[in-house]
Amino acid sequence: MTEKKRKTQRTSKSDNPTLQRLAGTPFKSAKELNEAEERIYKETWEELTKAKSYNELTQKKEFEFFKKDFEKGMRCRYGSNSEDIVSISIEDGTPVVAINEDMKSKGHSEKFVTALAQALSDSFYSNYLRSMRRLPLDDPEREKAVEHLSGKKKE
Repeated sequence: MTEKKRKTQRTSKSDNPTLQRLAGTPFKSAKELNEAEERIYKETWEELTKAKSYNELTQKKEFEFFKKDFEKGMRCRYGSNSEDIVSISIEDGTPVVAINEDMKSKGHSEKFVTALAQALSDSFYSNYLRSMRRLPLDDPEREKAVEHLSGKKKE
C-alpha cells in the first residue's frame, strides 16, 4: 500500500471568514460571538415590541390620556408677559416647535431664544420617546448630568 500524502494548505487570517468576523471583537470564538448576537437580538426585539405595543395601545380611546400631555405640549414664557417665547408639542407623532420671532425684537437675544428652543425641544422630545419606550427609561448620561447639576450623588 502506498501512503497518500495530504497536502496541507495554510490559510492566512485574512482568508478565514470566522477570524475575519472575530477581528475587532472581544470574543475568542464564533460560538461566543453568536451567543452575544442572539442575546442582543432578543433584547432589541423586546424593546421594539414594547414600543410597538405602547404605540398601538395609546391609539385606543381608553389610553388617550397618555398622549394628551404631549399633544398639549410645553410652553415657555418670560416674566409677566403672556406670550410664549417657545412652545413644543407632538402632532400625529411629529414634534412641532414654535418660536415667537417677535420675542427677539422685545429684548431677548437670538442666542437666548435659540438656546431655549433647543433645550426645551431636546428635553420634551426625549421624554416623549422614553414614555413611548423608544428610548431606554434609564439613561446613565442623563443621571450623571442631574447629579452634576444638583451636586448630589444618587443613592
